[in-house]
Amino acid sequence: NGGVGGDHVLADAQDGSGTNNANFATPPDGSDPRMQMFLWNTASPAIDGDLDNGIIAHEYAHGVSNRLVGGPSNTSCLSNAEQMGEGWSDFFSLVMTMAPGDQGTDARGIGTFALAEPVTGPGIRPAPYSTDFGVNNFTYANTNGGVSQPHGIGFVWCTMLWEMTWELIAVHGFDPDLYQGTGGNNIAMQLVIDGLKLTPCNPGFVDGRDAILQADQILYGGANQDLIWAAFARRGLGASADQGSSGSRSDQTEAFDLPVDDNVGVAEAVHPLPGALFECGNGGVV
Repeated sequence: NGGVGGDHVLADAQDGSGTNNANFATPPDGSDPRMQMFLWNTASPAIDGDLDNGIIAHEYAHGVSNRLVGGPSNTSCLSNAEQMGEGWSDFFSLVMTMAPGDQGTDARGIGTFALAEPVTGPGIRPAPYSTDFGVNNFTYANTNGGVSQPHGIGFVWCTMLWEMTWELIAVHGFDPDLYQGTGGNNIAMQLVIDGLKLTPCNPGFVDGRDAILQADQILYGGANQDLIWAAFARRGLGASADQGSSGSRSDQTEAFDLPVDDNVGVAEAVHPLPGALFECGNGGVV
């Protein structure tokens, strides 16, 4: 709702200007964004990236994050070194393709269909998304030159959002209704969307975390603060984590601590407790 009308997405299927990739150009509110989807030569015959729902959701989400962070008229807020645009897009790719019976410990790769991999394949990121540290053990420290930018940086951010999603599901359950649902997955989507609106231009990870915490205060009266903190702290973005300059990829400090007034009391956040707190590079970056 709101905003300037008449700016529908121009979607190009089987765009011939590239292969093994996809992109989304986001002009300011009122101008048409453009999504370009390419063929992938990872099999014979070539695979149509348009049939990978995860890639479609990922690319569309670039329009969402670029329009919301910094306001709809400023679409240049996600170009700094620590910006998390690729992570927000991966998050929407994952959460929009969840199904009943999924578990946080499952391995979820990005772009597996386009790569001709099984659903449990590694995809195009450094590791599949999973709350299982045996599958994905990445933490905030890895952003210090240990992963690529922007896709590797985004991968670490989405890893944290995925932890948060499954903590919310552990408490509120899963609801397959994406429109009227009240499950933890729905709450996670709402927190991320409203968090984007509260995220400053040229953000770092601490900015993004704090925006989600603020969104929870506004939307739910802070009911989910404990589990949000625990999810982020488990991946190194605890209370004393320091993002340094959001324009640098070499000055971040991770921490696994919780706020002193937090009332979690189940286990140290550094311990991998997947989903149980309260009980587009290399030829295909996307």
